[in-house]
Amino acid sequence: MEQGTEDVPVIYLHEIKRQVSNARIVGFGLEKMPVTWQVGVKVWEPEKIRMFLEYPWRMLPYLEAQAGSIRDTDSLYRLAKGYEGVTRLVKTLRIKVESNDDSLVEATSLLTTLKGLTASFFSLYFHLRMDEDRSNRVPVRPLES
Repeated sequence: MEQGTEDVPVIYLHEIKRQVSNARIVGFGLEKMPVTWQVGVKVWEPEKIRMFLEYPWRMLPYLEAQAGSIRDTDSLYRLAKGYEGVTRLVKTLRIKVESNDDSLVEATSLLTTLKGLTASFFSLYFHLRMDEDRSNRVPVRPLES
């Protein structure tokens, strides 16, 4: 059975949701471990990983409701693949932390990836919000003199 193009956003959003959910679960487990990473001058705790994942998690229901309005399927595809990578990275990070191995490289890669994905996710989310706002506006007629 061939899927129509209208199904593509739903499929990608489902994958994003699945990957964000998986990464959140692993991230939550990391929060119980006494570890921090210094990246540049900033010190990162595991709680920050989940924070980056909570934002899209909370906003996904809106995107799912607007799936029929999403035309930028390339962005959804990149987000789905990006969050798939995040899930792999956070699992690798957890293994390193549990083994008491140095995990700075994995943490840096994960945090860098999460920053970029969060920005891309917000961009898509707010573009949809602006489009919705524009379409719901009542046209204003000029005053007659």
